[in-house]
Amino acid sequence: MMLTASTRLLTVRVWRPTFFVKSPGVWCPPGRPFSTYCPLPQLPVPPLKHTLERYLLALQPLVTPEELEQTREIVREFSRPYSIGSKLQDRLERRSRRTENWLTDWWLQNAYLECRLPLAVHSNPAVVLPKQNYNDWKGQLRFAAKLIAGVLDFKSEVDRQVLPTGSIGVSQKPMDINSYAIPGKCDVLNFIVGEDGSCGVIYEQSSAEGPPIATILDHVLDYCKDPDTIRTPMIPLPLPKKLYFYITPEIKRDIEHAKQNLDILVNDLDISCFTYRNFGKNFPKQHGISPDSFVQMALQLAYFRMYKELCATCESVSLRNFHLGRSDVIRSSSSDSLEFVISMDDPKKEINQKRAALGKAIDCHSAYTDMQALKGLAIDRHLLGLKLQAIEEGLSVPEIFMDTSFAVATHWRLSTGQVAARADCVMCFGPMVPDGYGVWYNPLEDHINFSVSAFNCCEETNAESFSKSLEIALSDMQNLVLQTSGQAA
Repeated sequence: MMLTASTRLLTVRVWRPTFFVKSPGVWCPPGRPFSTYCPLPQLPVPPLKHTLERYLLALQPLVTPEELEQTREIVREFSRPYSIGSKLQDRLERRSRRTENWLTDWWLQNAYLECRLPLAVHSNPAVVLPKQNYNDWKGQLRFAAKLIAGVLDFKSEVDRQVLPTGSIGVSQKPMDINSYAIPGKCDVLNFIVGEDGSCGVIYEQSSAEGPPIATILDHVLDYCKDPDTIRTPMIPLPLPKKLYFYITPEIKRDIEHAKQNLDILVNDLDISCFTYRNFGKNFPKQHGISPDSFVQMALQLAYFRMYKELCATCESVSLRNFHLGRSDVIRSSSSDSLEFVISMDDPKKEINQKRAALGKAIDCHSAYTDMQALKGLAIDRHLLGLKLQAIEEGLSVPEIFMDTSFAVATHWRLSTGQVAARADCVMCFGPMVPDGYGVWYNPLEDHINFSVSAFNCCEETNAESFSKSLEIALSDMQNLVLQTSGQAA
């Protein structure tokens, strides 16, 4: 479970004073030129040919050869000169010239504000924070008070512009601190503090993805560790006054109905949180391997061992290096990752062949990350933009988006993400599809924190079983690297 059971829980709510309807322009202090404050480039519109070629590559490990050939024909028709695809690309490029970010408003509406699923489980992430060193209500209140002060200290640093450059997306500062979601006031950032020292965070993520939240949490937890050096002078304050709320029978029924629905959601969610202690991010680095790519290939191996196939796998990647950037997708399943997971358990393969297959799969993932996703050239948000451009103009949805292969390619049975933080914490998130998994991880120096989620209503998935498969995959890959470098464990 996300939080250790506690006899008393205190919810600390951080209020947001600005009505959040759409993503604002970059916040800039009065009198300071925009150009001197935010040098971030505009998010590019990828070339249509680039996206469609990589879309076909992404389909290779996921669909049959017959389905792939059928999709190739659809793609050829979509991309020919003067076709609907070419027209939508031109209009998308025109939108890019007329807006600060061609994607952000669409993504905000499509991913968050228009979704009718409950925010709990389906949208709002949670973060399990390190257990604190107290075990009574006095310690609980002291920690909660200092935690609030830490959030306000972060807000002060944002206002005074003393945060290190790049520590949080410039365009997201006002959204993290000064926004709340439609239809009105709500608690976007909730800190939960238990009497037994357990604590965590739940937040409404239309305002920001995980990395900016991790930055806030690192700051707040560092602030809470510092001893109080300066105390505010004591001033007379009015005595606390208990508030009484008049709840009508109708409101009471609505509350009970909401509680029942939430209980159903909670009971259906299967979460396994664990710490992998054989190694952390230092081990892959010592062998010239990207820690993130190493973990992603372990996820591919764990899934393949359980289901004997690969699935569409999305890894969230930040676009904060672009003006008003939010997120895109790294596709971790590839022909190279399929070759690796097959060879890993093939007794006919030599150990050096397995190591070569691992290296090739890792290089493929790293190249997608560095050369495409981080440069704003990943395929998924571009495909979404083309589809939404057609819908916005009242056109029929193009055949490429009605194709069976597209449904397979966007049925994210593995929804994953790295939310790296200095604190020894981990983020939790529900699966994106009923028969899928949500896997988030925080790689630290000598260990990795994982959370794995699934739905109990699906007989095909089990969070604990996947966690065990993932632990074995990580250890097997570690041994493979050590054996081929002459350092067998």
